[in-house]
Amino acid sequence: MPVEVIAFLAPQALALVERRGLEGSAAHGRLLVGLGETYSARGDRGRAFEVHQEAVTIFEALGDEGLADLAAALNDLAMIRSKEERYDEAHALYRRSGEALVAALGPHHPHVGHLLNNEARAYEKEGALATARARFEGALAIWEPVYGRDHENVAIVTGHLARVTLALGDLDAAEGYARRSLAIREGWPEAKQRSDPLLLILARVAHARGALAEAEALARRSLAAAERRSGDRGARLVEHLRLLAELALERGAAAAAEEAATRARAISTGPQELAELGLLVARARLLGGDRRGAADAARAALVGAPPESAAAIRAWLAEHPAGRGR
Repeated sequence: MPVEVIAFLAPQALALVERRGLEGSAAHGRLLVGLGETYSARGDRGRAFEVHQEAVTIFEALGDEGLADLAAALNDLAMIRSKEERYDEAHALYRRSGEALVAALGPHHPHVGHLLNNEARAYEKEGALATARARFEGALAIWEPVYGRDHENVAIVTGHLARVTLALGDLDAAEGYARRSLAIREGWPEAKQRSDPLLLILARVAHARGALAEAEALARRSLAAAERRSGDRGARLVEHLRLLAELALERGAAAAAEEAATRARAISTGPQELAELGLLVARARLLGGDRRGAADAARAALVGAPPESAAAIRAWLAEHPAGRGR
């Protein structure tokens, strides 16, 4: 049901609950959860949190009868706090949700997998990658026996694991998880596959192993998949183009490196990313023998650059003065 419809009907439903003397019932709590999710979808996290807390109070008062609903409401509260980057509060809420969920449904219920997956995303966002990996693996261990090896949830969590294990430097695990997720997605409609992040992970694995030709082929496939999803100027193209620029620099292809970095910079909006891409353009021009053009690109990258990025650019300029180059 559309968010606007829920928002319109919710006050009438709450009034009906009151008229029929259902205050404090499971139905009342579930209605509040639905209303809270509507506020959250509208971006009003403060009101969403308040309404979910009202639901939690109701479910707690219901004792064992309300445990499963309590777990769901606490999970929603945890997700709100995670979006607000209030991770300590989020994890405390996830723990309470997990305790209620296991008590209500047992430790191997698929809903426990969803909880672990959600909490893993929070740990990943805050940089606790080893813990995130353990939570994602816990979700996989629950979902695979229940849903089967080729289920959508298995594809999703193995995709998450590919990303996290790459960040941890476990190249073999990252490759294995990425290929497994891709193999499942191949049977889906193209619009749903979202293969570009997984192809990019495989490209980065190949790059880390020094297999530049393989990495470039995979990066081009990932860029093409991203373009099919987002058009030729979507923000998600930047990381694909950046990798292609870096690979071109490593194989000495100055023009290709500058083209990819320039295109990425035209799409990017983040100050740090813009500065780093500007320096990539400068490096490509220097590789092509255009020392003055390289210095100009580096100085342009200084505009709006964060302090750390600006320091790196100035250090590069000091090492590569314009001199008398082209």
